[in-house]
Amino acid sequence: MSEEMMENNDAVSENVQADATESVTEEPDTKKGDIVRINRHPDRSGKPAFFVGSTLKIIAVISMLIDHFGAAVVSPYLYLYLPRYGAEGCKEIITAKAAWLWSDRMGDAAFVNSMYITLREIGRIAFPIYCFLLVEGFFYSKNLIKYGLRLFLFFFISEIPFDLAFLGHLGFEHQNVFSTLLFGLIAMVLMEKVRVKIGTAKFINRVLWLLPGFAVAGVAEVLNTDYGAFGVIAIMILYMLRDTPGKQAAVGAASFVWEITAPLAFIPVYFYNGKRGLRMKYFFYVFYPLHLALLVLLRVSLFHADIMQLPFFTMLKEIVMMPEF
Repeated sequence: MSEEMMENNDAVSENVQADATESVTEEPDTKKGDIVRINRHPDRSGKPAFFVGSTLKIIAVISMLIDHFGAAVVSPYLYLYLPRYGAEGCKEIITAKAAWLWSDRMGDAAFVNSMYITLREIGRIAFPIYCFLLVEGFFYSKNLIKYGLRLFLFFFISEIPFDLAFLGHLGFEHQNVFSTLLFGLIAMVLMEKVRVKIGTAKFINRVLWLLPGFAVAGVAEVLNTDYGAFGVIAIMILYMLRDTPGKQAAVGAASFVWEITAPLAFIPVYFYNGKRGLRMKYFFYVFYPLHLALLVLLRVSLFHADIMQLPFFTMLKEIVMMPEF
């Protein structure tokens, strides 16, 4: 983003969500791959120094790891391996590899189910934060085409470990979260083009502003992306309310109320101070497929010992060809 910004008071009057005294800035030199847009940066001064962008990323990553451990390891154990081998069989299999992993409570399906639910509820915090960070990235990105291509590339890279972690096989039933974020980015690009061209002062213009976003959300639902149309709509909500951080956090929390713990994500979001913090630009991109692959290997190592004795690429081939694991 250019360091030299110009005030655009006309854009302030057109945007019904912006405060009348807020300075709204426009990037004078639009680079190839960018779009003509008003780069609105609300005042977040006075927020705690700790709540920078990297803080939000770390919270989201830890929450996501806990969630995915529950979905990719505990869930198959509860619904596949425990019924198949029974408590004694699972104990024998696990203790043969790592005796310290076994507890007698792991043979209790009710306890394991409670653990699974707890892990998944903790994980509900992650996605709202990623939606918020995507919106921030949209307004700060110097080149949205590169941003979109990066999301698409890691969607492609992540799809195999995602399928193996959550489906147990390769398929097109469900697409990983990068697809949702990519569609969310596309929705914001189209909506911003409409907003810059016609404004949002009139009711009909606001309706036209929403239409491309809902169209993209419909495509996401048809393709069964992670969170589907709702994921894209959540991103749209955070995008539309970015000028008013308090309202953005409140409405964002309300939009996730159907997931009991998800609204808690908007506590750190509300206290975000607008600063980047640690340089972690590619951390999430790499961490996402990597941690899914490691969770798959963890599950396989616990219940398919023979597979883990094979050479690396042969092992990968065998895992991909497994009908269930």
